[in-house]
Amino acid sequence: MFRGRVYFFVALVGIFAFLLTDYSLRKKVLIVKGLYKPQRQEASLVSRQLAGSAKSVVSEQATPTVDQSLEFFKKEFNREVVQIGQLQNDPDKVESRMQVLAEKLSLEQMDYLFALMSNAEINGDERSLAVELLSLNTSLEAHAKLKEFIARESFSYKDRVDFEIALRAQAIEGLLNCSDKNVIVQTLNELKSKTKYSLLSDREERALAFIKGVAPSLPEQDNAALKKLITK
Repeated sequence: MFRGRVYFFVALVGIFAFLLTDYSLRKKVLIVKGLYKPQRQEASLVSRQLAGSAKSVVSEQATPTVDQSLEFFKKEFNREVVQIGQLQNDPDKVESRMQVLAEKLSLEQMDYLFALMSNAEINGDERSLAVELLSLNTSLEAHAKLKEFIARESFSYKDRVDFEIALRAQAIEGLLNCSDKNVIVQTLNELKSKTKYSLLSDREERALAFIKGVAPSLPEQDNAALKKLITK
């Protein structure tokens, strides 16, 4: 799931940093989506959660709760973080839960996710899931949060730079889900002109090529780059 995608990406950053000092993203940093179900999935019904009562009925066919409080959202979020660390027999069901959770995000919840993914002291699974949920939300507000996160490149000496870049590469893909194509193009151009990391600049360039219809999706580009690298 999310852990596999991000940590595989981190591993590749390290491998290619050792092999090549200045190479393009498509040959240095690859998020292999085959190890992780694509983000763009059709939403389905999600399990009703226990709302602090032992009498609550848990059913996978139940309609999601209408509780929009931040505290309730935190409980749902933490439950999903636990799920990330476990093997999944039905990844599609997990992806559906993610989609439903992402679609109903309030502004307060988006702020909470942004704070999580921006905190280098937080567990990596939590940060990756926070990026994922904002990526699955198509609103301009979620898009703005992702943009701000990507633009923050002032890492401290204690931070794992490879992991920070991996999270931002994940967020760049999430930008493409915004409902306004013009906003996507504007954001990618702005970020590309300011980043100091060639890895992110290249990924933003390839995301632009996709949104303009002159290149396949980022996962397809990543897989093609990986195959080309392996066969060299």
